[in-house]
Amino acid sequence: MKKKKFYHKLVRDKIPDIIIQKGKKVESRILSTKNFQNELEEALRNKILEECYELFHAQKKEEILKEGADLLEIFMAFLKAKGITWKEVEECRIQRKKERGGFDKNIFLISVEEDISDKKDGEKKLETRPSLSPQPLFPFPTVITNREESFYELFLKELEESSSLFMGSAFFSLEAFHSLHFPLQDFLRSGSEIRFLTSCMNHFNRPQDFLSLQKLLPEMKFRVYLGEKDIQLEDPAPLHLKVFLFQKKNKPSSMIIGSSNFTLGGLQLNQEWNYYSFGEIHVSFQEKSPFEKALQEFERLWERSFSLSELEENGYFQALEEIFYKKEEARLLKRDTSEPALFVKEPLSKWTSQNPDKCPQLKPKEEQKKALKNLQTLRYQGVDKAAVIAATGFGKTVLSAFDFQQSGMENFLFLAHRELILQNAKAVFQRVLGKDPGSIFKGGQAGLPFNLKERSKQNLFAMVQTLKNRTSQFPRDYFDYIILDEFHHAAASTYDRILQYFQPRFLLGMTATPERMDGRDVLKYCDYNIAYEIRLFDAIEKGYLSPFLYFAIYDETDYSKVRWQRGKYN
Repeated sequence: MKKKKFYHKLVRDKIPDIIIQKGKKVESRILSTKNFQNELEEALRNKILEECYELFHAQKKEEILKEGADLLEIFMAFLKAKGITWKEVEECRIQRKKERGGFDKNIFLISVEEDISDKKDGEKKLETRPSLSPQPLFPFPTVITNREESFYELFLKELEESSSLFMGSAFFSLEAFHSLHFPLQDFLRSGSEIRFLTSCMNHFNRPQDFLSLQKLLPEMKFRVYLGEKDIQLEDPAPLHLKVFLFQKKNKPSSMIIGSSNFTLGGLQLNQEWNYYSFGEIHVSFQEKSPFEKALQEFERLWERSFSLSELEENGYFQALEEIFYKKEEARLLKRDTSEPALFVKEPLSKWTSQNPDKCPQLKPKEEQKKALKNLQTLRYQGVDKAAVIAATGFGKTVLSAFDFQQSGMENFLFLAHRELILQNAKAVFQRVLGKDPGSIFKGGQAGLPFNLKERSKQNLFAMVQTLKNRTSQFPRDYFDYIILDEFHHAAASTYDRILQYFQPRFLLGMTATPERMDGRDVLKYCDYNIAYEIRLFDAIEKGYLSPFLYFAIYDETDYSKVRWQRGKYN
């Protein structure tokens, strides 16, 4: 069996004979300056780059001599093809050395500072900023994995040197744009161009984020690809590219292609594989370099995509938004996508009350299971009061519902200072218990929401402000289990009055921050029994909460006299 290996490159004159002597068959042809001028010139240029690459990697003296000789030989062949003599080259070398110097002193240029104070309006003003990562001595292609050098750092470095940026990312997050807001804004306001192309693939991108992105960076050009023929909004075209093209003036452009979407995870947090190409993308292959071919394809997709105004004019934006909410409901509830889009557009409590048969029961997570085990153990030991300290978003309300369920007690009182908290708590308890968990007792109600003379004791979700003046209507031991949300408020007189009155079999206090600014002790209300504690950064590290961004804005307004009264600020 014979196997043919293709090379398609220039070789030294005696190479075919050397191969034949080894008993192999050679196929070759002569590229003459008369008949194949263009093909010969391209082959010579590619051979120069090949020999430069090999000389670049040469280490030993013998290797350097060999690769240097090869490079000189192909360079002389190139000069001959272009009708240039070696004498002309030498004369030019001497003249340039006289004017600009040689490389004898090994001077390595770091940066150039430019005075921009005299720049006219409209001229691009260059800004000198410290690089977040050290400049490599020789730029070369590499793989960026977010381990040693992050995509984020490389992106900033490339942005500083570019005149235009073309980004294609199937998915994106506003957090990523927020993290780079100021560098991108500076880039745009300097007169540079950014084009950002994204998709609606799998309806991952939230249409409302398109509007937010336009407000965040109004100078950035933004389009959405939906397909080219027979656009199907329910199942948009699967554009899955992740490409970042940095176009530069008077120097080679660069390109990043790989696995990173323009999300905070893709930029910094995830393990990604992104191929960063600085130099070899400009090697001439056939008609265009890889960079030019990528830019050409980007332009083709861009011309077939929709701006935000075009999405609205065609009625696509509203349709995509409805489909997004419909898909989101299906994802969250794992239900048929034909159900109405209520889950993410309405409060959870409203959706639950309108669709009690569609509420999947919740299951405790691993950390919640640990807390439940600790609470049960404390009760076995005779403890009747305990606190759970957990970061916001951990699921303290869910935890309280499961603990009431496992306690086997007859009824509960859930206390909070906001009606919305009670509504959401009721929705959570319904999903845990699988039935209507009880009534809400809030301001404006003339009487209790149930008859105390009923044989079975009732559950109650009550606002502290409403219950504080009605405690005497209940027997002191009416509630077996009391849950106090936002437990750090327990030191307030309204809470204290309720806690001093009722005598439950078990009291659970829940808070993310037991430390009060006024120094008052709230843990005394649970006899300093802390059943479980997980603070914010621990919860993030364990994967129960997402890392977050926050922005501080200075505000001179004095809020000291603002009070929350009767469900609103005064």
